[in-house]
This record gives sequence, structure tokens and C-alpha cells, in this order.
Amino acid sequence: MIFLWHPTQPLLSVLIITKKVYYRQRVKEKIARDREERAQKFGGGGTPSAAASSQPAQPSPSSPTSHGPPPTKKEYDESRIQVRLLDGSTITTAFKAQEPLAAVRVYVQMNSNTPEGQDISLLSPYPRHEYTELDMEKPLKELGLVPSAVLVVTKK
Repeated sequence: MIFLWHPTQPLLSVLIITKKVYYRQRVKEKIARDREERAQKFGGGGTPSAAASSQPAQPSPSSPTSHGPPPTKKEYDESRIQVRLLDGSTITTAFKAQEPLAAVRVYVQMNSNTPEGQDISLLSPYPRHEYTELDMEKPLKELGLVPSAVLVVTKK
């Protein structure tokens, strides 16, 4: 693209406009190449564009070279729990994934400044869920608190 310079127009603005056009064109060419590679990879019947056919297809550095099976979901045997106490402070510790939620409650009662005998409940802020006495017997893994979770202490 050719720009005509006029003496009243700053030369720097013409250079900036030229640079923007150049980079915009490079992005459009990259998009066209990516579309063609995707069509070839997934067997799509897309038509190659002129910009993509003029340059040889190069494998993108972010795409994997081998197409093996998808990675398996990792099994965690430990849960990192952060608990926000009544005064706003937090304590963080790790529990085994098979421990019941009651173990977290006992840990909080022993390691926080809550008065003796004060009954507390635990809740998950997101998605909001208040844990009941039935939940206290369930393992952390079953409650979805593995590999990590944030719990909030509330008064009963």
C-alpha cells in the first residue's frame, strides 16, 4: 500500500500507519495458514487461500508432533485445604484424600482461636455449599475437595 506524504502531515504518523498495515497483513496471512493446517489435520474440505498456498506449510511450535492418547486424569492422594476462620484469618494444611471432613473440622477447632464448646460449621464459598453432619463422615475426595479447596468457618 502506498501512502502519499503531504508537508502538513507528520512523517511519523505515515510510518505508524504503514507499520500497522504491515502487521495486520501478517496476522491475516497467519490466520489463513492456521486454517489450512487445521483443515488438513482434521480432514476438513476447506479451500486453501492464495496466501497459504504461496508459502509451504510449517508445523506450528505449539502443536504436538505425536498424536498419542489424551492425558489421563491424575489421581490425587492428598488435599490441600485452606480454611477461613471467624476472625478472617486463614489456616492451610494438607489432608489425605480419604480422610473424612470431620478431620478438617477437628483440626480447625484445635488450631484456631474459637472458644471451647462453640459449634462451628464448614461451607464452601464457590459453589456455595454448607456441609451437614452427614457430609462430615464422607471422604474429602467424595466431596470434591481434592486436590485443593477453600472452606469458610461459620457459627451454627
